[in-house]
Amino acid sequence: MGEIRVVFDGPPGPVSGRFVEVETPDGRSINTGEWVERPDELWELRITQLPPPVHGYRPQSEAKVALVNEFKADEERLLRKIDALFEECFRDAELTVAARPSGMSFAEMQKKYPPPYSDNMLRQATEHLVVGFMLLNRAVFQPQRIALPEDEPKVDEALKLADLP
Repeated sequence: MGEIRVVFDGPPGPVSGRFVEVETPDGRSINTGEWVERPDELWELRITQLPPPVHGYRPQSEAKVALVNEFKADEERLLRKIDALFEECFRDAELTVAARPSGMSFAEMQKKYPPPYSDNMLRQATEHLVVGFMLLNRAVFQPQRIALPEDEPKVDEALKLADLP
């Protein structure tokens, strides 16, 4: 889980600091929840959205998370159907090899007893299906590019440049 920081304007004590904001480690303010008044007249901040653990991804609404979870279930169902087709191909191939008359090559056997499905096409379908669902999920979550440590000039380098005539 990503780190969040709850910021106050002073330390805990008899006169505690006041809440300022919730932010990311790099100081960006984030909306993580809602303030709710309790029956005991105290207030609580209900943190309902934590920053995602992957850089470049924003916190997502429950609706978007539910939608991507539906897509993941759809993807798994389709992959299991493809797995069943693969199993049928290999089961038929094992029976064909076991029944192969001596002297007949495997290529001749495949021509005479073709598999029920093209294993090459099933492999390609699996790859494209996985990539397609990945792109679909990225379309929903819309990840952003990230800043890298090497993007910011180092202080020493900036000072050296400042000293140039």
